[in-house]
Amino acid sequence: NVPSNVLSYYKRLHRWIRGDVQNLSLVFKYKQGIKGSLRIIQNVFRHLLPVISLITLGLAGVLNGAGRLWVCLLALINILSPIFFTIISRPAALRFRRRRFFSSVQSSVFQSVSISLYESFALCHKALISLDAVFKAIYRLISGKKLLMWVTAAQAEKGADKTFVAFIYKLFPSALLGSLFFFFTNIWPTRLLGFLWFLFPLYAFYLSHK
Repeated sequence: NVPSNVLSYYKRLHRWIRGDVQNLSLVFKYKQGIKGSLRIIQNVFRHLLPVISLITLGLAGVLNGAGRLWVCLLALINILSPIFFTIISRPAALRFRRRRFFSSVQSSVFQSVSISLYESFALCHKALISLDAVFKAIYRLISGKKLLMWVTAAQAEKGADKTFVAFIYKLFPSALLGSLFFFFTNIWPTRLLGFLWFLFPLYAFYLSHK
């Protein structure tokens, strides 16, 4: 079941993150074994990577000192790694040849670049979604309230608002933080990312309606 638009995708991601964080209680309550426990912790850490990247980029953009570009590269390694691994693992993917296909086919490199580009646009929003989901899950674990509150994918799709105003409203925090990065950081990678985050509502709307 693939979400029909960007907003639906992040609603589903929010549910998944909350579920993975709530699963942390299983590590302490039940015997999951080392592999099971590490898998649960790994899932939560993976969801926190965009948050760590966002904070790291923010610090690199406002602090002075040598090596800030390398810090930015380190913060983006999770986004840029698909391109690197595609080139390393499949050198033949770099050979661009004219071929005829009965369906639209993209080269591995083009797919990796497209994924990395989208993840760059969406990094800020993904970090905010992850942070919100983690805090809500922790609050529910502590309070014991709404632990079973869940919206199915079908219900989320049915109630999804796909209008342009909805995209601007839902993705406004990304645009706002992007503008702050663009105007108040002092190195070009963070300014470029800020510009992409500012445009993310438009980009997400375009992808959801093309």
